[in-house]
Amino acid sequence: MWEFNPSIDEWAWTSANSGPATYAGEYGTMGDWEPANIPGDRYLAANWTDKNGNFWLLGGEGTTPYNFVPGTLNDLWEFKPSLNEWSWMGGSNSPGQAGVYGVLGTPATGNVPGARYAATTWTDSSGNLWLFGGSGDDAQGHFGYLNDLWEFGLTGSPTVHPPSPAATPVLSLPAGPYGSPQTLTITDQTPGATIYYTTNGTTPNAGSTVYAGQIAVSSSETVESLAVSSGYSISAVATAAYTINLPQAASPMFSLPVGTYTPPQTVTISDATAGATIYYTTDGTTPTTSSSVYSGPLTVSSTETLQALAVAPGLGNSAIASATYTINLQPGFTVTATAVTVNPGATIANGSSVTVTPVGGFTGNVVLTAAVTSSPAGAAYIPTLSFAAPGPVSIVGSNAGTATLIINTTAPTSGVLTLPKRPGFNWYEFGDASLALFLMFGIPARRRSWRTMLGMLVLLFTFAGGMAACGGGGGSGGGGGGTIAGTTAGSYTVTITATSGSTTATGTVALTVQ
Repeated sequence: MWEFNPSIDEWAWTSANSGPATYAGEYGTMGDWEPANIPGDRYLAANWTDKNGNFWLLGGEGTTPYNFVPGTLNDLWEFKPSLNEWSWMGGSNSPGQAGVYGVLGTPATGNVPGARYAATTWTDSSGNLWLFGGSGDDAQGHFGYLNDLWEFGLTGSPTVHPPSPAATPVLSLPAGPYGSPQTLTITDQTPGATIYYTTNGTTPNAGSTVYAGQIAVSSSETVESLAVSSGYSISAVATAAYTINLPQAASPMFSLPVGTYTPPQTVTISDATAGATIYYTTDGTTPTTSSSVYSGPLTVSSTETLQALAVAPGLGNSAIASATYTINLQPGFTVTATAVTVNPGATIANGSSVTVTPVGGFTGNVVLTAAVTSSPAGAAYIPTLSFAAPGPVSIVGSNAGTATLIINTTAPTSGVLTLPKRPGFNWYEFGDASLALFLMFGIPARRRSWRTMLGMLVLLFTFAGGMAACGGGGGSGGGGGGTIAGTTAGSYTVTITATSGSTTATGTVALTVQ
């Protein structure tokens, strides 16, 4: 149940359950007013307001305490804003009830409309309540569209029984400062009481957290609690404020002193507290435990303010550490390139996309060169490199320039080495014989010794054997088999050097040959 106050343009939740569907309601005793009374969940109920400003509700589709089975209802309820309470005034607390019609036009205590929803209602000048039709059950319990007309006369006021409030909850931990985290319990003496509580200093209600066990107080906070029980009004609120004075974790430390720097810098953040988690921001905002978690060095490439917070178990959060760095970038550029994986001899997917990004307002032409700077041990047929467009990369404005590096590798091959056909005689055969005859007869007899003659005879027989082996009337020469293994598989590093005047930058390509 909600109330809207136009004078302050605000809503107030005044009664009923705040939870989801399948709430069967609390009927109490018919005609009595009790704080615990509340209709079950429903929709398309008939409703109207009497001349005293009281709100009436009849039937609809909803849930009752009988097995919590949804159905069509005919229960009649009245809500008094002056009490902020409901009373079950008539009808049944179980679904699917047939109507009791009595004598047409004659009021009777036992008369009651059957279960229905989506009926039409209004109030006449005397304050009597009128009901017409809807979808529901007739006198025989048959469900369908209805066109019956009913009048409900208001002849008296029910007895009001002001309920006693539930007992105020008791917090086991006295309010005050503590030097370590604490736990507390909440108890209440009211039979069947449900305890609701908050820890942020706001007033609890029946929609707050339900107490189910010990509450951990690990930081400064205010716990408030109230009790709700059937047959009682809501209890007074119990309140206790706690201050937890925990030792603070050490403040984070930055590796780079505050100052002005020309090139981009790398900053690490550390903390002296063991097991501390560091949270940081780079835009000057105060970090919280929802900020980025520090996991490694940070690159400061433009002017910015780093702030960091350390959080450790059993300790209070650290003081915020802050450092502002001013980066005055010199005009230049950076070079990056995509990795490449190829098979030896591949002619597609063998290009690396190279990006030259200007820094500090650089504009101009950048010349690119590339070289293989590392390769597997004993690698053969090192890849060759070329750029798809050999000219320089032009940087205009703040836009990056691009180029494509082509990487060529050698594929494995196999083949046979073939000698040409031998003629009827070969120059080497003729030459061998001539040389032997010259050695034997070209040396004067007086200079020949028995050793010389012996050597010439051995040479002559050797040449003769070779001639015989190479003879045979010609034919194709013999051949030897051979293979080329191609570019060695493994990991290579290609270094790209970008140059513009005296400004140089390098980047690398991770190359994998499969």
